Amino acid sequence: MAYNPPVAAILLIDDDQVVRDMLAEALTAAGHEVRLARDPAECRAVLAQRRPDLVISDIMMPGGGGAGVLAALEAAGLANLPLVVFSCVSDEQMRAVFPETPRRRYVLKTASPGELLKLVGSLLSGL
Repeated sequence: MAYNPPVAAILLIDDDQVVRDMLAEALTAAGHEVRLARDPAECRAVLAQRRPDLVISDIMMPGGGGAGVLAALEAAGLANLPLVVFSCVSDEQMRAVFPETPRRRYVLKTASPGELLKLVGSLLSGL
């Protein structure tokens, strides 16, 4: 049996275990290696172990929320990593706080796993 390396190393940060598990399953099925964190503190610990190719993060969570995740990425010298902000906050509200860039995209939690995978593929293809 041939070894097929993962498509990308993805760090998924969300305080909701059901959401983490659902997204991790979809991302793993698509061939990605997924590391999980519940909050910015766990995000920092994961970043110290391995540099991800892409980060998917909720915004509203304990321990500093999305701002804490962004601070952790900056502290690790990874502020330019592709980032998917995945939240239940409306597009308009979210984009006012975390403006989209070519490497930072926003998607509502109501999006299907397929929509998220398409966005992840789009961001990774720009690497």
